[in-house]
Amino acid sequence: LSGDSAHTDVSGHGTIMAALIAGTGADNGVQGLAPGVDILPIRTHETEASGFDVEGTFADAVQYAVDEGADIISVSNGIQPTGYAQDEVTAALEEAARQDVLVFAATGNDAENSNMEMFPSNQDGVVGVGAVD
Repeated sequence: LSGDSAHTDVSGHGTIMAALIAGTGADNGVQGLAPGVDILPIRTHETEASGFDVEGTFADAVQYAVDEGADIISVSNGIQPTGYAQDEVTAALEEAARQDVLVFAATGNDAENSNMEMFPSNQDGVVGVGAVD
């Protein structure tokens, strides 16, 4: 995506994640883990079927973040690691690692029932993050 639409949070999930990361706690708001950091919001192409387009645009988003000088990339979603080619995304993640960019990705939000292997958190050099309760 390009232009302002690439930085618009259409579901609210990205905004919630940004608050958990960078919230300052001002005005009784959320105190994040790293208040004061800069966030570069990037939204990948959304589709009705999967929620986002993992093939081209997700890889492009990772590469864009690396090119813009990101130190950390937070991927707050993931998918089952079957059913599609992962080569472009894997190549982008490998480039992020070569540039010393740390990548975190979701492994699930339900520790009791369904935190399982997910892509891209199952890739070398990616830190998987999931719910604990």
